Amino acid sequence: MKIGICIASYKNPDGLKKLLKSIDGLKSTNSLISLTIYVVVNAERLTSGYEELLVNYKGVQNQMNLIYQLEPKIGIPYVRNRLYRMSEGCDYIAFVDDDEFVHRLWLFNYVSNLSQRNAVLCGPVKARFKDGAPKWALDYGFYDSDEHAHLEPISVFYTNNVIINRKILMEVNGPFSEDMALTGGTDKLLALQLKGLGHEFIWVNNAIVYEDIPNNRVSIAWLFNRKKRIGYTNTLIDKIIGSFNLKTLLKKLFVDLLRLSIVGFLGIFSTKFRFKFIMSAGGFCGLLLFILGVRQEEYDPKKYRI
Repeated sequence: MKIGICIASYKNPDGLKKLLKSIDGLKSTNSLISLTIYVVVNAERLTSGYEELLVNYKGVQNQMNLIYQLEPKIGIPYVRNRLYRMSEGCDYIAFVDDDEFVHRLWLFNYVSNLSQRNAVLCGPVKARFKDGAPKWALDYGFYDSDEHAHLEPISVFYTNNVIINRKILMEVNGPFSEDMALTGGTDKLLALQLKGLGHEFIWVNNAIVYEDIPNNRVSIAWLFNRKKRIGYTNTLIDKIIGSFNLKTLLKKLFVDLLRLSIVGFLGIFSTKFRFKFIMSAGGFCGLLLFILGVRQEEYDPKKYRI
């Protein structure tokens, strides 16, 4: 079996270095499994930090090959599609982000649960903060992924921690939509497209990755804007897959307003729910922006680091 570990990177050689170090420390999997690391840097040329890291990379324990390329078009789907093309010949490809690092048993636990039925396995992403992070960030779990029971089927996956049977990606054009290069949400769109084709996604609770959260993201303003982007892209995705119409729009508006009312009331008594109210307001704002035709491009390189 051939497995490719696919990493998109943008202006973050230090984060990529930390991720590669954690991959090098992975517990060995079955000796019949071949591992290759694929890295695509979203830039026209390598900066010195990337060049020093990638040109001279040598795995210590796992003797893994590393293959890297440049993708000059700025946008996550351009990079992920290039990673997909580079990984031709792999049976499975795993995606992680360059601001994450993996648990020593991450790949071992994925491989232990691979089967013909399980075409897509997903795992948790746990936030790691720098010293001095506020107590609410540590306690409330807003930066962690959702939690599910081990081996439970789930409705959607994201490319910050997933392993996919590569052949099923041939069933979707792209497979990541380049029309959404600057809006985000292309991994969720792909998940819904694969779900519509009958594929199942299984949660592997012990295939853990950790995400380094920079200080500039530890704020309620960042959480509001994140939910605003998600509210916008979720509605855009609904339109793309054909589930957006007047009836579903009215239902979504009603549900969102009801949620805002309930969470707002609970926020009178709880700091955590006051944060949740602001985040829910961000999601509702994203929905309204879509309805008004105001295009949101959070991943515009002038505004945001991918």
